[in-house]
Amino acid sequence: MKALFTCKDVSKLASAAMDRELSWRERIGIKIHLWVCIPCQHYVQHLRFLHRAAGEASEAPPKTPLPDEAKERMRKLLNGQ
Repeated sequence: MKALFTCKDVSKLASAAMDRELSWRERIGIKIHLWVCIPCQHYVQHLRFLHRAAGEASEAPPKTPLPDEAKERMRKLLNGQ
């Protein structure tokens, strides 16, 4: 059993944490590593930001509504006019 996690271990586990619950050993190992590794702290922060942003983007309605002229052109095309 490995005593300390490497940066590579932390990057894989941080990514896996987005999809599954980590074991207590994995969670503790990441926390210990993050106490001393600034680059991994930044990586995990960015990963969490991207995960949240991707989730919000998939739930958000379009920012700009479709113009009425475009809707009318689509109606005409669908009706065969």
